Amino acid sequence: MRSVKIIILLICAALFLGACGRSSPATDDAEVLTVAIGTSPTCLDGDSVTIQVVNNIMSHVYESLFEFNSSYEAVPHLAESYEMLDEGRTYSITLRQGIKFHNGKEMKSEDVIASLERWLRLNGTGQSVAQYLDKYSAEGDYKVNITFVEPYAPFLQMISANVSNQKLMIRPKELCEKYSDSIMTEHIGTGPYRLEEYKPDQYILLKKYEEYLPAPGESSGLAGARNAIVERLKYVIVPELAVRVAGVQSGEYHFAMDISSDQYPVLSKDSRIQTYITSPNYQLLLIFNQGGKIFRDVKARMAVAVGVDVEELASLGVGSKEFWHLNPCLFAKTSQWYDETAGEGVYNQKDLDRAKQLLSESSYNGSTVIIMNQRSNTVYVQTATALKSQLEAIGFNVELELLDDATVVEKRKNTEGWDIIVNSFIAPDPDPQVYGAWMGTNKWIGHWDDEQSRQMDEIFDRMLTTVDQSERYDIVCEWYDKFYETIPYVKLVDYDGLYISTKGLTGYQNYTTPFFWNVKLD
Repeated sequence: MRSVKIIILLICAALFLGACGRSSPATDDAEVLTVAIGTSPTCLDGDSVTIQVVNNIMSHVYESLFEFNSSYEAVPHLAESYEMLDEGRTYSITLRQGIKFHNGKEMKSEDVIASLERWLRLNGTGQSVAQYLDKYSAEGDYKVNITFVEPYAPFLQMISANVSNQKLMIRPKELCEKYSDSIMTEHIGTGPYRLEEYKPDQYILLKKYEEYLPAPGESSGLAGARNAIVERLKYVIVPELAVRVAGVQSGEYHFAMDISSDQYPVLSKDSRIQTYITSPNYQLLLIFNQGGKIFRDVKARMAVAVGVDVEELASLGVGSKEFWHLNPCLFAKTSQWYDETAGEGVYNQKDLDRAKQLLSESSYNGSTVIIMNQRSNTVYVQTATALKSQLEAIGFNVELELLDDATVVEKRKNTEGWDIIVNSFIAPDPDPQVYGAWMGTNKWIGHWDDEQSRQMDEIFDRMLTTVDQSERYDIVCEWYDKFYETIPYVKLVDYDGLYISTKGLTGYQNYTTPFFWNVKLD
């Protein structure tokens, strides 16, 4: 009976692989690079969602005025050059000429202005930038001027941010007007690939754009030349980790994302595949619902911060010690913004007695703490499961809810129905000001507005207008102190990503965002 069950399971897995990898009619006679991803995006409009997989896919379709190179510096991309005017208040940006959208229309300043307006209105980062703007205008067909009320230090980094769809993507004016305040369902960019087909929960198919004009210079990170070599990219939704791995091993898929680090010792010795460890990649955090009844109290949040065993959470959540790194700072050790003193006395204390005392001093009344998370993300699920036991040891009554991605994204908008979410941010953030969209009174997730959060706003206001690097670094360190005083999140660890590919894939750059221009299939 056991043998019969095993045979049936193997047959089912084979049928599943065949169904997932089978090309649509549009791909039968063309070279297709198939990428297996674990999460299905709810839509492909980066101004409307924050899920990172949308950014990873649509970076092939859309481009920005500036893109980050391998050193995470914002350099001109659709822009040809820029200059600072009015003592740092005005960015005067000259556009490259001859760039065509996927509908054949040349990109001009009116398209940039329309894209900027939609970004400022709908995108979370755009909304945070909008409050500091004075005016913007087109100067002829190939120049735009963007003026702020005061000097605005992080503007280029903000519009280039390769984090959860914060980037200003350039679209045709007509498309921006058609989807002015609604989710965009048509996608026309300037990138090396155009969107050919989107089947929700099944696949996203991109096709090489023959009239693409690469940026000058060698490819470096997301900057420089983007050459579409393979004819089509097909992102297949494969929630099951084992199926993603087996698909690459069999050649059904050429590349797979979100591979558990626990599998690295075996996969690194597998002659059929290549492994890629991406570092720095993500930072793992616990996000509080500060608009809820339990974690509105800073002492309840602090009880979690000082009581959790970060190393145990990382070991059970991320896996092998090779893949995670203790770091209380919100920037990696290689960053100019790193501060080795951040989090002293709070980070990874594993102090149960102190945690219990803080909890007893808080307003917590024994009500249920709901940890809500996506069941599709293995790191989140394993971390949340381990967190439940640790919180119970502190004295919380805890319930774990594992839901589909769309439900989590919808429910976390509310102040009821959840208390903690395990989440991650891209580790190589472009600028400290990026966090200004998530902290203080900006209400990304957490819905908080009190005196402490307004003090956080004041720190970011000063950080915003200070262009001197040394002075700005001092303000950033002040922000770290406020972070560990108010605990909007609990920083756990920095952790690396693991991707795998077939041996026949060459030219891949191991970057935070997986991209497939300049990549070949042998």
